Amino acid sequence: MKYNTREVTNILDETFVGCFNGTEIVFEIEQKRALPSHIAEHVAIQLATLVYSRNKKKKEKKALSLGEIRDSILGPEIKTATLQKELTLAEEIKQHEISYQKFLEKKRREEILKVAENV
Repeated sequence: MKYNTREVTNILDETFVGCFNGTEIVFEIEQKRALPSHIAEHVAIQLATLVYSRNKKKKEKKALSLGEIRDSILGPEIKTATLQKELTLAEEIKQHEISYQKFLEKKRREEILKVAENV
């Protein structure tokens, strides 16, 4: 895996839809989802902000702080990231071209087999 992992728990009594870079992340009631840490932290802040603002509107006397709510939503970070060498753009391009050549070779073999079957 490329990233470490954190669980996010929907603490609402309704479905929650978080968003990261334009992608919706849906959480059913009390659902836990294991997400890459940076995404989990982003979505947890969205959920915590929603809970905090609702608590503020209710004028709860013992309302938790935004940070306390976020901490109740996020699980501990799990070290799932593997050490991956960061590639330069040139290395990425070369790796992509090699993968594409392998893809083309596989397609050619499949086409040759189809022709051979029809003979």
